[in-house]
Amino acid sequence: MANKNKGLMTQENRNPIKLHPIFWIAIGAGIALIIVTIVTTLLLPKLIVAQAPTASPTPWPTLAGVASATAIPTFTPSPTLSPSPTPTPTQTPIPSQTPTPTQTDTPTLTPSATPTPLPVVRADKDARLYLGPGTDYPEQGWLVKGKTALIISQLDDGEWWYVETERGIRGWAQAGRVTAENDLSAVPVVTPLPYGSIPSSPAVPPAPAPGPVIGPLELAEVWPVNVVGCGGGFKLDVWMRAKGGTGVYTYLVNDEIMADGVIDDGATVRLATADGAWVGNLSVISGNARVDREMYFAPADYCD
Repeated sequence: MANKNKGLMTQENRNPIKLHPIFWIAIGAGIALIIVTIVTTLLLPKLIVAQAPTASPTPWPTLAGVASATAIPTFTPSPTLSPSPTPTPTQTPIPSQTPTPTQTDTPTLTPSATPTPLPVVRADKDARLYLGPGTDYPEQGWLVKGKTALIISQLDDGEWWYVETERGIRGWAQAGRVTAENDLSAVPVVTPLPYGSIPSSPAVPPAPAPGPVIGPLELAEVWPVNVVGCGGGFKLDVWMRAKGGTGVYTYLVNDEIMADGVIDDGATVRLATADGAWVGNLSVISGNARVDREMYFAPADYCD
């Protein structure tokens, strides 16, 4: 019996104990879990940093009546600036001495002379203009109240002004109806012939050589001095006198020379027309200057 048991024990010792398969599965799973844990611990942080996008911070939920939390800004380090190289200073040239400009005197401006106003008459009331200094002379036109006319000459007694209107009409204005204005010192004083008289004509000297110009040429006076005829044709003697120019004058009627080489005196010319009024040009020439005046004489003004 003892030998039998001994034999049995020996046989059992030869056959190892068999473990259940589940035990081995558990052992393998544990080893695998350990390996995965080690690998995950070592590699997973690097993979997450390298591949995962930066997630926007998720704001904390806001409760009613509670202010939302303010996200703390991420500090961004400023880049380190590389020091700029210090430029090598260049030598500054010494400026040359600039000569001081000589002071120039400021020119004194000379004010331009103010033109002297021309002598004029201003009509205090409507004034008639007559061919001569008197109401017996024919009327030449009107100077309306408030209007002015340029003074050409004045009568020696101061009662009449010989004027020219803006329209170019010339005639004598009675001093009682107009007022003279501005400087009258240069206005020439004339002594006209009485109406109906004829001035004596001096002997006509030889035509002298033209002299220097002594002033602007002007046919200053035209006077009807004598009525020659009314019936069967109208004839009238007119006296003309010029001033300025060279002092030597030639008088013309409708471009026909009536007196030549007249020195400082007038000339009497005869105007004639077969029918109606006489209309034409009276002219004077002195040197290279010429003045023309269109005139009108009607029989009704001189004949009864």
